[in-house]
Amino acid sequence: MNIVVTGGNSFLAGHLIPFLASQGTTIFATYRKPDSRLDRLQGLPGVRLLQLDVSERDDYRRLPRQADAVVHVAAASVDGPGSIRQFISCNVVGARNIAHYAEAAGVKKLVYTSSISIYGEIRVPVLEETYPVTNPGNYGLTKYLAERVFAEAGNLSCVALRLPGILGKGAHLAWIPSLLHRVMQGQRKATIYSSQAFFNNAAHVDDISQFIWALLNGPMTGFKAVNVAADDHMKVKEVIDLMAEILGEKIEITEVPAPKPSFTILSDQAKECGYKTRSIRQILRCYFEVSGLGEVVACGRVN
Repeated sequence: MNIVVTGGNSFLAGHLIPFLASQGTTIFATYRKPDSRLDRLQGLPGVRLLQLDVSERDDYRRLPRQADAVVHVAAASVDGPGSIRQFISCNVVGARNIAHYAEAAGVKKLVYTSSISIYGEIRVPVLEETYPVTNPGNYGLTKYLAERVFAEAGNLSCVALRLPGILGKGAHLAWIPSLLHRVMQGQRKATIYSSQAFFNNAAHVDDISQFIWALLNGPMTGFKAVNVAADDHMKVKEVIDLMAEILGEKIEITEVPAPKPSFTILSDQAKECGYKTRSIRQILRCYFEVSGLGEVVACGRVN
């Protein structure tokens, strides 16, 4: 199987590409700018690194003329002044270019890593795919528009994964990695919203990688968007308690009023497509331990 994976130096692709390569596939991994995150991909059997900007049509000449599948991970995600232009260029124009390439290269299957952010303002306790898109931010809006690009691509079959925070070694951004970073630096205080609210808004990068592989090897017709999240749920306060248990020290909790309602994510449709995951407690424990939380000493430094 020849697979094109965009966003090769992203956190998700950095785990996904070695996994796909271990299955005996040939990977054409694209990146826009070189950085140290590509080091783990250098020299992997069957992996070719190609510099490519998904928003530039001429760059697509560097890709193989034929491919079996595309996993589209590349995206602009950092909000800030002027970011809407980058969001549109990378997320929307990039999706259009990927769709054109896929059709020209005879690609039959495309997996797109979308985001829970497409929903915008979520006012239900349990989020399902039928919930309407409601006033999303610039990032969420452009990710949703990219979904529509793939949904309207003629002969292309696509599954869009609406992802929550992704956890695994090297995870960054999102609430849990940020909190872990502060604890690892010696801070033993956590400010949280709704300590008794239920939480499962995370997925492990290994589970996502295996899900993508299952999708590429299973039947895929038309367009389908599915929510992805951890199985089961736990209370927000229990997340901090688990960190404290692994750390071996107490973490002081301060609760402040929540700016918006909390929710959990239903991923039944993803499971019907082959998604297999663990409980949120198992995912968090694995993430905290692989990140070295249990090795932190009182001064906040890692041995």
